[in-house]
Amino acid sequence: MTAIAVPPLPSLAALRWQVRRLATGLGLSGMVGLGVLILSAAYGVMTLMPLSRELADLRQTAMQAPAVASFASSKVEPADQLRALPQTFPRRIELLKWLDRLHQAATDNQLQIDLGDYKLASANPSIQTFQLNFPVKATYAQLRGFLAQALSDNPSLSLDQISFRRQNVNDALLDAQVSMTLFLRAE
Repeated sequence: MTAIAVPPLPSLAALRWQVRRLATGLGLSGMVGLGVLILSAAYGVMTLMPLSRELADLRQTAMQAPAVASFASSKVEPADQLRALPQTFPRRIELLKWLDRLHQAATDNQLQIDLGDYKLASANPSIQTFQLNFPVKATYAQLRGFLAQALSDNPSLSLDQISFRRQNVNDALLDAQVSMTLFLRAE
């Protein structure tokens, strides 16, 4: 058996000399570029990698949700999914409960919804829509918080249209007109 000769590790002084030689050859702009490259790699490892794991976890959680899981299954035909869709909506007799959730979202975000146009309509025999059109006077953050909470708390609620107007550039409050639709089972 022959022995393999392993070259000796360079000394610390030799490594310092090679780093200085590299720095001299790269110059200032090369060193800045190398520094940016190292910082970008560190940012990717420390920030983007955990975020990609979190995104994968959120996708897994979303696929396990009952409504999503039933419609995400590839074994179910689209026509069957369409027939089953109204069963995911709240029943018409639960309308007041869902409106309470909407008003609770407004209260939580310091909004008041008093005046508005509310109309119950039939989209087809199994689905009814409750259309809500109302004005809101609030800051942008309050309005955004209200919409996020209302849509999160009411999965069968859709934001149809929103318009903003500010009387003066310095005004903190917006005049907004909000149009939403709550989808209901016609039972």
